[in-house]
Amino acid sequence: MWLFRSRVSVAKLREVPSGRREPAEALKLGDLARDEIAWEANKLLKADRPAEALALFDLLAALWPRSSPDIVHLGRGVCRQKLGKLVEADESYTAAIELDPAASAPHAWINRGETRILLGRFDDATTDLAQARRSLTETAESRELLLRLNELERILEIRRKKFARIDSSNGESKNQE
Repeated sequence: MWLFRSRVSVAKLREVPSGRREPAEALKLGDLARDEIAWEANKLLKADRPAEALALFDLLAALWPRSSPDIVHLGRGVCRQKLGKLVEADESYTAAIELDPAASAPHAWINRGETRILLGRFDDATTDLAQARRSLTETAESRELLLRLNELERILEIRRKKFARIDSSNGESKNQE
């Protein structure tokens, strides 16, 4: 990130005028700087350093708000999910899907489905996983995603049954009182 760090400082960011241009354009930052930050954010994410990666995804969103926003929101969602901020992760995945459903699919659908399983929103998770399945194409990456999707669907069924049993046993204890 030497190229980016040499050209941007906090003071420079504060001087960016608001207007039609992206802040990065006003700072004379090009695609190379954007790609460098995105690469570094993904590298940190793979190194299981989600808080640091999230800071870089937030920086990308601040500097290039109109450039690849669905990918930025997807990255933010992954970071937030790893940090246990499930509601915020759900919001990030939803933003990615709303901005460009085709570009972020099936990753955003799968990730949001997983987050919704963890939040106990099983019906929403079922819908997301079904959408992810529809958006898969025949590629090597898709085969890996399909395996993950199948595993999430199994987890969803297990949790749905577990919560149904808990609900029914709570209903019985309430009736006995």
